[in-house]
Amino acid sequence: MRKSLWSIEEILKAVSGKLLGQMPQDTGISGVVFDNREVRDGDLFVALPGAVSDGHNYVVDALERGAVAALVSKPLSLEAEKTFANQLIRVADVPKALDAMARFARGRVAGKIIGITGSAGKTSTKDALYKALGREGFVHASEKSYNNHVGVPVSLARMPSNTHFGVFELGMSASGEIDQLASMVKPHIAIVTSIGLAHRASFANLEEIALAKAEIFKNMAPRGIAIIPKESAHFDTLLLEAHRAGVSKVIITSVKDENADVYVERMAAHENCTCMTVNVFGQRLTFKVGMPGMHWVANSLNVLAAVHLVGGDLGLAGVSLGEMHGVDGRGVHHFVDSVDAAFTLIDDSYNANPISMQASLDVLGAMRPKAKMGSRIAVLGDMEELGEVTSEAHLALKNHLSKARVQSLYGYGPAMAELCEALNKQNLFNIQAKSFSSKSELLNSLKRQVKTGDIVLVKGSNSQKLNDVVAGLLALHQDEDEWQRPSSAAE
Repeated sequence: MRKSLWSIEEILKAVSGKLLGQMPQDTGISGVVFDNREVRDGDLFVALPGAVSDGHNYVVDALERGAVAALVSKPLSLEAEKTFANQLIRVADVPKALDAMARFARGRVAGKIIGITGSAGKTSTKDALYKALGREGFVHASEKSYNNHVGVPVSLARMPSNTHFGVFELGMSASGEIDQLASMVKPHIAIVTSIGLAHRASFANLEEIALAKAEIFKNMAPRGIAIIPKESAHFDTLLLEAHRAGVSKVIITSVKDENADVYVERMAAHENCTCMTVNVFGQRLTFKVGMPGMHWVANSLNVLAAVHLVGGDLGLAGVSLGEMHGVDGRGVHHFVDSVDAAFTLIDDSYNANPISMQASLDVLGAMRPKAKMGSRIAVLGDMEELGEVTSEAHLALKNHLSKARVQSLYGYGPAMAELCEALNKQNLFNIQAKSFSSKSELLNSLKRQVKTGDIVLVKGSNSQKLNDVVAGLLALHQDEDEWQRPSSAAE
């Protein structure tokens, strides 16, 4: 039985809405959803307008599935309004009403709120903080990658009033969007993970992207604290913007600068983890990060800084970081034992931009094939929303592929086709590059090539849906009960 998040009285007050019929004001709402297919008993269905379809078209279905009430701004059919009048809350504008619910929910929570933005690493840092702070008290966090103009207010509206720690990621595709989202979240602590070419199509240069990310500092709770990585190429811009916004303190993290507030003293990188000793505000902590790669080292420093600032236990946070093993689409490792080959699959298919692509290739390069003839195979899909630098950004992957000692590249999409053509034309780095416009053809070709000991990385922008390729490779496994992560050299 889920606990109640809202009463009808609170919702009516928050959204300035009108209940079309009669319902007890203390009726409980246990969830907030905008997809009728996800409705559970006790939910409030928010009928959001959409580019493809309007949520009002699914109100009846949502109520029949068990929603207690629906937030609407348009008339339904006469039959629907007569049948469900007691469950319809009429507002002038549904998106604005959802935003109002988000602000109301934020205002009733006394716990500490952490906001995370950046070109890469938002979801990973959010997940790590959720796990670390979950040992301290009740934590509420954004689901999945709910970081846009719909995801953030929905995540806030789902936040229980007794939340001890709230962790939210804030994304953007244009200037001003972080400003709007942060005005709802009002974080006590703001983390900027990285600055890179994500959504470059909406900006003239990286400096503009850095300024857009820094908008998070403008809408912080009183005595707000900013966490900024020293290694960011736009560190000075972020620091200046934090001070201009009037944050009470700026915390600096670094993988090497001992003058930072949180920095790495010693580190030993392994194929599937990194062991390190970190100085956290003068306190030394030795622990293991359960995910490989320098980007996870940087993420962990931000996590430890935030945990310390909200009064959490660093030792428990270190334990939690050691238990991080990735999730589907975000770097999780599978060992696939098929009839013809036993190989390692790195599923990083959820999304991609130049920063995260480089990080994934670095992880691939650090791993050793499990057999003498094993090789590293990269299955890469186009990186979207890069605008005029699309070609340049994809061609720049040549050196990263070489550094990662990739033997075979499977490209999907026109930009990756250009990269494959350049590699083949110049015979660069002895990389066998093939491009595909069909995922089924790519998968069939890959199935024929992959052999025992190989390591296969799959990564691309979400729109490329390379999770289909991942599913096809996982289907080769002979016994799902025997799936396992490759063992780590440190385990």
